[in-house]
Amino acid sequence: MNLCIWTRPTRQAAAAAVQAILTAPRPIKLDLAAPSLGQIEAGIAESCGASDGVAGTGIRRLSKDILSLAGYFAELAQTRHPRVRLTRVEDNCCALFHVDSLRLRMLCTYAGDGTQWLENSNVCRAELGCQGRTIEAATRAIVLDHSSIRTVSAWQVALLKGRGWAGEEHNAIVHRSSPVSDATRNRLVLCIDLPTGCSC
Repeated sequence: MNLCIWTRPTRQAAAAAVQAILTAPRPIKLDLAAPSLGQIEAGIAESCGASDGVAGTGIRRLSKDILSLAGYFAELAQTRHPRVRLTRVEDNCCALFHVDSLRLRMLCTYAGDGTQWLENSNVCRAELGCQGRTIEAATRAIVLDHSSIRTVSAWQVALLKGRGWAGEEHNAIVHRSSPVSDATRNRLVLCIDLPTGCSC
């Protein structure tokens, strides 16, 4: 077991805040260690320029959801200070299927397509990495059946084991960011790590 997905409904009360972040003039880059509700709210409000009305209510709901997930992660990872990042993804970063070097990561995509992942039986681990190839060529070698690439849905919460998890060095979940085709498909992604977690 190297991936756990919690299926949950969309929090409609937070939809206004999510939309405000997606359409803000500049992308959000919220990066907090041991965040408080006030810090999260302030960071979102500053980014989307909304602090009252419907969007303001949505900011509070979205912030509470983020803080709640950070609490779950802290308990599971046995840490007091989870690192929380909220990012509007506008490009095809992490387009190559890969494994994380860290121990554990939690992801939730609030808008757009979620993380793509491969079942263990659908990956050739010896082909991981570019190995001098283009991303497209590497992907063709890594993925055995391209019709079986799986995608986490928006608002689902994914808990991923990396190769830093003891005993999972050769069984970490193979995944990548979903492609962003144009500005209308921008993604809003929450990433929760241990405080020493890298950005990859």
